[in-house]
Amino acid sequence: MSEGKTAINLFEGEHAFLSNTFPSPLLVRSVRYPTVLHAYSACRTEDQNARKTVASCATPEEADRLSRQFALRHGWHQRYDEQLEPLKIEVMRALLWAKFSLGSALAEQLLATGDATLIYGQPGEPYWGKVGSAGMNQLGRLLMDRRWSLAHLSQTEEQEHTPASGHPRSWMDAG
Repeated sequence: MSEGKTAINLFEGEHAFLSNTFPSPLLVRSVRYPTVLHAYSACRTEDQNARKTVASCATPEEADRLSRQFALRHGWHQRYDEQLEPLKIEVMRALLWAKFSLGSALAEQLLATGDATLIYGQPGEPYWGKVGSAGMNQLGRLLMDRRWSLAHLSQTEEQEHTPASGHPRSWMDAG
């Protein structure tokens, strides 16, 4: 991080909206999820009934725990595997794209973070977060990517833009 550049290290308080546990209803394959974590957790499986069960969990943490009991979709593993991570990144990117949709209040809040480095400083999350020098901060990187796209793409480009290996409109309903 360059000198003088601010960092947001915790997604709580005034920055709670950056957290995947922040209330932000999303529609994925005709199932409405109350948070990104609910939706991401459900995306671990292809079983539509399991996804509905995950969506109905009272808390994001409960959804995360419960989703680990279902059969994993092809290409999804519980442990980090460099060869398989593009699927997880694609899913998370699409969910964040939907959460911070163009013109939404959440998108405006994300833009208001300016050029701050976003670091998901959650201990025990070495892939999605970073604490000190340990971790990959994939969530922070995806949030900064989304912020850049909101700031630099026109409405037409936004509608046509396809994150990573393709905006998963094929598996994610609008809404």
